[in-house]
Amino acid sequence: MTRPQLPHPARTIGRRRRCPAGIRYRTKALALAALHGHVGDSGQEAVPCGLGCGGWHHQRRSSA
Repeated sequence: MTRPQLPHPARTIGRRRRCPAGIRYRTKALALAALHGHVGDSGQEAVPCGLGCGGWHHQRRSSA
């Protein structure tokens, strides 16, 4: 009896691809909590991903 071959390496099963925008937070609340965990104003804000990963990321606060 032979084992069926997987179409891809087993280590990739169940893993999400990394978003090029950076660390992905599942909700806005989690992204804000990560920002407020730092001491002082970091100059960043939580924004939805513009690349389509469905998550939230941090980006530099705009001056305007």
